[in-house]
Amino acid sequence: MGYFIFGLADVAFFISLIVTVYFGFRSKKNKEAYRDKFNHSIIAAFVFFILLLASSSLMPDTSSDESASKPKEEKVQSSSSSEEETQSSSEEENDDDQLTASQVTKINKQLVANLEDDQNDAKGGNKNYDWSNYVLKIVINHNWQATVYVDGSFVDLNEDARNEVASRTNGLIGRSIVIAGVDYSPERSREGIYMNFHNGPDILGRSRFTDHTSIKWNK
Repeated sequence: MGYFIFGLADVAFFISLIVTVYFGFRSKKNKEAYRDKFNHSIIAAFVFFILLLASSSLMPDTSSDESASKPKEEKVQSSSSSEEETQSSSEEENDDDQLTASQVTKINKQLVANLEDDQNDAKGGNKNYDWSNYVLKIVINHNWQATVYVDGSFVDLNEDARNEVASRTNGLIGRSIVIAGVDYSPERSREGIYMNFHNGPDILGRSRFTDHTSIKWNK
């Protein structure tokens, strides 16, 4: 609407200016005939000039809109890029802290082989590996947590004997991780692997968060 009014005022002022010049030129030759018309044209030109100025104030200020929207767009883009960077950083941290599916497969395969070797040594008369006879299977997941399945005779062991089995099992898991070619940092090695001990559907105990080699037994 502001553009329309401004356009009309601009055209009217331009026409009145031409008419004023025309009557001004004519009045020099014939003052009596064109004096009044010349005066009227001056007044009209002045009025249209005032209208032109007034209508210009109705024009929308596009420059301020653009300047106002530009920072907003930049802010949105900046916020979006920041969120992407944060998300990317978070994903990298998660990737570093978790095992891949391929690594889990390699470690679990190595756990089977190493447990079988220790059990064979126990059967061969090496009492240092007697603890392995209580362990049926060990499975690690992508969160570096291992589930240790034990047989029924494990339930009859006293706490000291259970702790011995748990400590040896944690050592076996760490050894299997290294042999499988997976990075096992000194910090994680000192902390040990978090373990859950199961006898069938029963959960017998789990690692303490402060020390994964120390087990809190439920039964």
